[in-house]
Amino acid sequence: AVLNQPSVLFAGYKVPHPLEPRTLVRIQTDGSKTPIQALRDACQALVASLNTLQHTWSDEVRLIRSTGAPGGGMVGVQGGGGMQGGPNGMGGQGGVGGGYGGQGADAMFGQSYADI
Repeated sequence: AVLNQPSVLFAGYKVPHPLEPRTLVRIQTDGSKTPIQALRDACQALVASLNTLQHTWSDEVRLIRSTGAPGGGMVGVQGGGGMQGGPNGMGGQGGVGGGYGGQGADAMFGQSYADI
């Protein structure tokens, strides 16, 4: 998100050593905004994207639960068949024409949706 801003010329980070709790971040801008402001703007854009994802996810789960569908399968064009999802597990219904299954209706990153 930092590099998506037109005023940012360079952005990178490095971890000097995995056992040191330290990360170095370098952001170079064209001068129209400070590197700190560019990082703030990127963080705000990330939070907005995550909020949109959360609302979209919640709406889809509500829709799936109200229609009684067992999983939110993704539609595929080709492939060997989808993964079958359980009520609280990863995988959804097999995609149309093969494809792959999405996450089950009650799953989100390996946790039950109600626990999040």
